[in-house]
Amino acid sequence: KPVDDITVPKTPLHTVLYLTVTTPHLDDFAVYGPYRTFAALMPHIETTVSASPSAYVKLSALSADPSFKKNGFTTFTIDLERGAYTVLRILRETNEAAYNILPAPVHLVSAAGPLYYDMGTALRTVASGRPKGVAKTSRLVGSYIDVVSAQTAAKQAMDELVKDAKGVVRTEQSEPGGKRRWVLLGMNDKAVWKVMVEYDDEVVKHGSE
Repeated sequence: KPVDDITVPKTPLHTVLYLTVTTPHLDDFAVYGPYRTFAALMPHIETTVSASPSAYVKLSALSADPSFKKNGFTTFTIDLERGAYTVLRILRETNEAAYNILPAPVHLVSAAGPLYYDMGTALRTVASGRPKGVAKTSRLVGSYIDVVSAQTAAKQAMDELVKDAKGVVRTEQSEPGGKRRWVLLGMNDKAVWKVMVEYDDEVVKHGSE
């Protein structure tokens, strides 16, 4: 289990912040952001921490320090029942283009894989079950202010994910609506890889659903 890290690295100008929420026992991962300030992430942090009385007390104690309220943390672990836990991480990225356009929406790129199914081949079971490995392998790629740059970054991320895999079939699909999502999938008889580009007028959240 990761330990808390309340230290904060020096942040250059035009640094944007993200919150990632990883819950291993549920095999779940989500990312919120980007934002210009740590304070903008606090509502998401408080909502997640509310599931654990001990974590709530810990966060309240830390929040009494003005420097914490301004700068935040790097890693914050939430202890749950029966030894389970959730890990909050603040990711910091120097991204002048995204910083300057915020709070307007940006294109968020995230990746996951390899994801493995419990039984059968990935091609046969892809529609019937959720692959495992989301919490362990998910990562943020970055934010982009235009869709072309975001899709280029997504394709490069997929290239890196599957470079050592054999027999990978790659597909892509778009999901219209309030949250526009463009998904790249790589698949062979053993695993699935996924890269997503999401554009949301409000909060961008990438979950494992």
